[in-house]
Amino acid sequence: MKPDEASEADLDRIRTWSGDWPGLLAFMESIWPEYGAVHHKRGRRWHFATGGWSGCEEIIGAFYANSLANAVLWESTSRGGRHVLKEPATKKEGRR
Repeated sequence: MKPDEASEADLDRIRTWSGDWPGLLAFMESIWPEYGAVHHKRGRRWHFATGGWSGCEEIIGAFYANSLANAVLWESTSRGGRHVLKEPATKKEGRR
């Protein structure tokens, strides 16, 4: 069972992460509390739902504090705590 909240070290890791964007998303998923939800759709899209849970909100807040990650990955945010993040296309895939 995952803890209800991420450690401060985990949050700092998210705030300062650069590069390896799939790795960041996988790390966020690995520490995401069970009270929220994470889904992968259409390959590179990740849907994070906080459900208003404070532990999930802390993780997504750490993500938004990382301006580089936010600029590269953010796609949309919806009411109810839904955050859609999208991995950039690789050089091999080309831009879409």
